[in-house]
Amino acid sequence: TALKSIDLPKTIEYIDTFAFAGCRLLESIEIGGNETVLGNDIFGGCDSLKTIILDEGVKTIGYDAFTGCSALESLVIPNSVTEIKDYAFTTENNPSLVVSCNCDNTVVVEYVSRNPVHDVPLTFTHSNLVIEPAVEPTTTS
Repeated sequence: TALKSIDLPKTIEYIDTFAFAGCRLLESIEIGGNETVLGNDIFGGCDSLKTIILDEGVKTIGYDAFTGCSALESLVIPNSVTEIKDYAFTTENNPSLVVSCNCDNTVVVEYVSRNPVHDVPLTFTHSNLVIEPAVEPTTTS
């Protein structure tokens, strides 16, 4: 589609699975409001998506939510988030993605414990908690 930018009303409580999947020209979106749940794979194939603003009110980030968002460089997770589903940040084509979490440390630690960081090329930061991808040791012969 030709959709480039979206600013959703704050009254939305659920964004369905694949809602924006395949919107290849989508560059920015702002989401938030009244206990908003982001469905699974909502941004699949949105390879031009550079800016996602998650406002307070977002509660859940669905499975594979940001898969294929290769242009996305940073994402701030608001304090209201209480659950991040598995593989939300499987962005193999985006090794520089930084996810800043204003949410409780346990939400991030729980996510990382279920999704090995060495498989996910991104950096989580939260106050004093920094979880970075594991670097595989290299050997020389």
